[in-house]
Amino acid sequence: GLRAALDLRNGGVLARDLHELYAYVTLRLTQANLKSDEGTLDECVKLMRPLADAWISISPATTAAA
Repeated sequence: GLRAALDLRNGGVLARDLHELYAYVTLRLTQANLKSDEGTLDECVKLMRPLADAWISISPATTAAA
């Protein structure tokens, strides 16, 4: 998963913050699944959307088109 790809030893604060975010989102997704709670899913999307958008914005296809 996403947490396994993080280099916590050399990644500094960013890696630690992402590790904590991924752990939190994983917990919330599990809770959403157990309770069939769409609101919790929405929370997870709101938390992860900025990261997804950032990755999309730096993808090779995006930078080549610019």
